[in-house]
Amino acid sequence: IRALVRSRGLGDVYKRQVLALPRPRRATTLRALRIRGGGPVDGALDKIRDLTTTPAGSVAFVACYLAMELCGLPSVPLAAAAGVAYPTKVALAVVLASSVTAACVAYYVGRTRLRPRLDKRISNDRRLRAVAAAVRDEGFAILLLLRMVPMPPAINYLYGAMAPKFPAYFLSTLLGYLPGTVGTVLAAKGATVALPRWCYVAGGLGVLALVGTTVATGRRVSRQLDAYERRV
Repeated sequence: IRALVRSRGLGDVYKRQVLALPRPRRATTLRALRIRGGGPVDGALDKIRDLTTTPAGSVAFVACYLAMELCGLPSVPLAAAAGVAYPTKVALAVVLASSVTAACVAYYVGRTRLRPRLDKRISNDRRLRAVAAAVRDEGFAILLLLRMVPMPPAINYLYGAMAPKFPAYFLSTLLGYLPGTVGTVLAAKGATVALPRWCYVAGGLGVLALVGTTVATGRRVSRQLDAYERRV
């Protein structure tokens, strides 16, 4: 039977039907399932890029980013989306500028319109009193450490009520947001664009270093705040 089937050029049919072997996937199906190199995923990414890279789309993107930050919502998904939609340098600039701008606006609102309410909140919370005392005494140094520890965006309003000097607040925010911004944008870019293997190795090591630094910084900040909390 095998010789007869093969002699008539029906070997593939024999393998699938007689031997019950699985039917091979078509090349088009495999390409459609790949994230890189074609298919519906790349088509959707192209549409996102076309939308956000227009002036109106970029303005809308920045407006959404500011709105999420000012509402106290994590903006990490939008930072990752920027890494997909924009070139790397442009994405870093857009995300960092939007984050710092939102932090500065929240700082101003917390220092002016919300100041009475936030002062009451701080006075009723021992931990916040410790943060306020640390910010008042150490300024830029403690602000930079606090910026390197993940916190909800709503903390920016409280920083405004604690009234650190604006240059120290701005510079600590810029430097403290930079590592997380770079990590998020590059991770999103690496997930959608084929990169050399060494880039992924370097990125993994960078993530480990960032996590280790964040944990060490968080412990140091906690010890400093514990010392201030015993005073207040």
